[in-house]
Amino acid sequence: MGTAVASEKQTARILIVDDDPDLRGLVAHKLVKAGFEVIETDNGLAAVDAALACLPNLVILDIMMPGQDGLTACEQLRADPATAGIPVMLLSALGQPDAVRSGVMAGAVHHMVKPFSLETLLASVRSLLRVHPTPVDPTTGSDLGRSFHW
Repeated sequence: MGTAVASEKQTARILIVDDDPDLRGLVAHKLVKAGFEVIETDNGLAAVDAALACLPNLVILDIMMPGQDGLTACEQLRADPATAGIPVMLLSALGQPDAVRSGVMAGAVHHMVKPFSLETLLASVRSLLRVHPTPVDPTTGSDLGRSFHW
């Protein structure tokens, strides 16, 4: 798991999960250039661990990966109170209606089909961060340490 940090203070933290290191690196580079903090990992099991460790503002998750797939990881993120409020964008070669429906049922809020434009991905990320603001802890009123500016 690697971390690339943008120079802007208090940026949104995005967890990218894809078993293709080239694609993951390309997406990470685009997001860091746009001012986001990026955490990368390559499988569903590591995604859940990373999300619990860093509490990202958004998870970009591939569906088909060796070991634990992205749909299972998405379900686990939704089931854990610490990560249940983090929006998940699926980024997958699977674009058939059944695949999209499975993603929604697993708890994803957006589905983008590969191949995709990096500009479209960036626009979707920004939109999702606007629509799904940082969750607030109901017991303390704090923003769970995930406030950001971009």
